[in-house]
Amino acid sequence: MCRKIVMIQLLLIVSMTISAQGKEVTRDEGLLQSKFIESEDGLRNGSYQLFYKDNLVEKGQYKNGEKVGKWQFYSFNKILDYEYDFDSKVITRIGGERITETSRFNTPCFFEGSQMVPYLFMVQNVFYPKKAIAEELTGRVVLTLQINEDGEIYGFYISEKLHSDLDQAVIKAARRIPKDWHFFPATHEGRALLSEYKIPIEFDLGL
Repeated sequence: MCRKIVMIQLLLIVSMTISAQGKEVTRDEGLLQSKFIESEDGLRNGSYQLFYKDNLVEKGQYKNGEKVGKWQFYSFNKILDYEYDFDSKVITRIGGERITETSRFNTPCFFEGSQMVPYLFMVQNVFYPKKAIAEELTGRVVLTLQINEDGEIYGFYISEKLHSDLDQAVIKAARRIPKDWHFFPATHEGRALLSEYKIPIEFDLGL
């Protein structure tokens, strides 16, 4: 009888924990899929994961709708791009290597999230011009985003051109980049710098 009571009490504790945490939500975001815990008031609370074709590309924790603790961001081949600590506001790992006190003051520019996000956004929004297809134009165009010291985009340009029609297709897509994208600007001796972030776009007819 005592054992049954204990089991019932444990089940009640578990159900109360799940209720307090919130419901698990799965959401399709274009080519990406996110899974997170959402509380009754609509805020994210608890674990968060982002997937591309079942490959984990981003994971971390939310508290009252804010990112907290250490988040890991991966490339599509499951390699760690970098880790960021939202509590101390510093990059703690790059490419799997721990950042030391010395190297912490000199870091490159990163998108706040998996680097797959800006790349896949461009893939989804760049349309292959019919004229370029007819002429079988292929190759790479590189879009460069200009990032200010606060991590905001203030401009962009084509740093590696291919053909005017393809370049213009990339520019049109870049104009649709979400305004709320945020970046961690490059730093030198601990000071944030004006930075550049490059996104390569491959035009391939797949013939």
